[in-house]
Order: sequence, then C-alpha cells, then structure tokens
Amino acid sequence: MMVRTLSATGALRYVGRRPLGVGGDFAALTELTDFQARAEAAGPGAVINLRMIVRLVRERDATVVSTCTITAKAQAATTESGDIVDQATHAARADARRVGVPAWLRCGRGARRSGCR
Repeated sequence: MMVRTLSATGALRYVGRRPLGVGGDFAALTELTDFQARAEAAGPGAVINLRMIVRLVRERDATVVSTCTITAKAQAATTESGDIVDQATHAARADARRVGVPAWLRCGRGARRSGCR
C-alpha cells in the first residue's frame, strides 16, 4: 500500500526486480490499480470503473522508458461475473486504442501520446 501511495504521488516511477529476465529488448508491465463493479440501484446491471498502468521497461537494465495509464468506465447489463469481465475488457481495450497504446508499444521507445509519458 505504501509503494502504491508513493507511486500515485509521482515519487516513484516503478518498483521491480532486476533484471526482468531473458527475452526481448522491452517488456510491457501492467498493474491493475483500480477495479470496481457497483450494482445499480435502479436495475439489474453494474457500473464498472477500472484503471491500469502500463509501463514500457527496457530489459537490459530494467529502466522504465515510458508509462501509460488506461482508465475505463463501462456498463454491464447484469451483475454476473462473465458480463462484468466482458464489458470491462471491452472498455479497457477501447481506451487503450484511444490513447494509442498499441502504437506506443510497437515503437519501442515510448513515443509520447495522450495519457502516456
């Protein structure tokens, strides 16, 4: 909790192990920092909110090259787990496309985009 609080203030960019392992030049690390599904008082559905941080990390020295935050809101027709997960996934993918995460990851250098630094 303390590390998450410091991360939210911008005091820390990333806490992790060194090195990340054998593999490519970069790794995309994700952290789900908020996920809520609240039942609606007026009906059978649920309101979903989520926030995910994506960090592009250079494998060689575990340096964070760039960070991007995905925030999504969605409406599920029911409170069934499958429906909530499907709607949350759809909303997160849409926001990732909106802020340009696929292109951001492909460039390998963390090009600056809306919602990314």
